[in-house]
Amino acid sequence: MFPPFHFLKFNVVQSLSQFYGTSPWHYYLSQGLPILLISYLPLAVYSIFLALRVRNGGSFSEVVTKQLTRVTLAVIPILSLIAHKEVHFVYPQLPAIHTLMARVGLPNLLWKWPPKVILVGMIALNIPVALYASMVHQRGVVDVTHWLHGKEYAPTINSTLENASGAKVSFLMPCHSTPWSSHLLKAVELKKGSHSKSWFLMCEPSITLFGADRVAYRDEADQFYDDPLGFMEENFPSVLQRPTDAPKCEGEKRYQWPDKLVMFQQVADVLEKYMGIGEGGRYYEVWISMVLQS
Repeated sequence: MFPPFHFLKFNVVQSLSQFYGTSPWHYYLSQGLPILLISYLPLAVYSIFLALRVRNGGSFSEVVTKQLTRVTLAVIPILSLIAHKEVHFVYPQLPAIHTLMARVGLPNLLWKWPPKVILVGMIALNIPVALYASMVHQRGVVDVTHWLHGKEYAPTINSTLENASGAKVSFLMPCHSTPWSSHLLKAVELKKGSHSKSWFLMCEPSITLFGADRVAYRDEADQFYDDPLGFMEENFPSVLQRPTDAPKCEGEKRYQWPDKLVMFQQVADVLEKYMGIGEGGRYYEVWISMVLQS
């Protein structure tokens, strides 16, 4: 295996990473770096601008400054050529940018305030943003795994439901929406068998299709969100069957009804009538994240 070759083959030659979403060419400039730097962004731009004016040669620190600037300005355009972009792809550039801010930006500020005051002010602005992003924003997808593992799921591992053929927990959400084995290791490895483990909707790219067939390809998560009701009717037994009836229809359908279902509120609204949620049907609401609901 030669990782750089396979990286280029997967992402550039075959463009398989596009199955996980595409972003415009300016994504890292307009979204990626601003998200990473937050209040540091003006100082980072100012530092890179000053670093470009550092003359070649000179002292060792000047040479290093020039090299860091060139690497930073080269890597981001190269990553922008790939259609699939994610913020963490530019994480390795942060140490170089921070070094430029400390070495070039702060010592050469033209404002009246001392560099230490500017630095403390930027850190103070970042703290509430960091707290919100870590503890509030989109926390529902993490909180649900804590709830399943710590409060509700763990006590049922040795219950009679362990003998049912249905999975313990099923996530009807975009693939990789939640933490998986790091939070639900026992749930994932509970039993062996095609219908026993917990599962989530998959989104594997097709490496055998090309051209128009690849454009028309729909993974499992796409198929579900294209038609949630049709997906449930095609891949699950009748909603009238109880979990104890699952062995009778095992093999006839792709999935069996699990102990618990996890989904976003919009999906629950679509499936509520079909599954009779809250009206004496198979499932009823036992936990809801107000963060997700809002």
